[in-house]
Amino acid sequence: MFAISNIGMSYPGLNRKSKVHLYKTIRLPTVLSDVECLSASVNNFANIQSAQGNIMKYVCGLSKRSHHSNFLQALGITGANTLLNEYNKSLFTRIFQKDSPTSNLCVYFIDLFVTQNILIPGTLVNRIVDMAISPAILMFQGCTNSSQSSSTADGLVDSLRFILHSDNYIKSRSNEYLLVKLLTKSSYILLLY
Repeated sequence: MFAISNIGMSYPGLNRKSKVHLYKTIRLPTVLSDVECLSASVNNFANIQSAQGNIMKYVCGLSKRSHHSNFLQALGITGANTLLNEYNKSLFTRIFQKDSPTSNLCVYFIDLFVTQNILIPGTLVNRIVDMAISPAILMFQGCTNSSQSSSTADGLVDSLRFILHSDNYIKSRSNEYLLVKLLTKSSYILLLY
């Protein structure tokens, strides 16, 4: 992402939609490539989420100290853990589309879980169960993509989303830019709660 900062990824540069599109098509697939085949820890995904927030704050001209959870949500960037869950479900259903040794192994792991309540740590079946999804039901019904609604009950996220869509946001010293900086400051967030 920093390699393409000279084409407009640094602030002010490109508009918000272009930056988010480049992030989703270049960086995110690179970082999460084949991650569904690994058994990553919660700490790994916390680090990915933090790096994701830092990069987007950098390209949108915000301070490192700004809060990024609401900001990322307003930009429409899905968290790494949520994406991993979708990738795991997709891989699991694709395994059962063909008869293969992998599908036979997964059937064995499902059988162990259903009959003896034994889960092998680090397996795909274990990750599916950790998501509170029945592997047997997912095996037969398949994966349905969960559509995330763009509307939220959080007024702060809605306000950030509205301001970030403004054409004036990419102008430094504009009211929109200063308002986003204010809405992502830690002291302002504490006052809201």
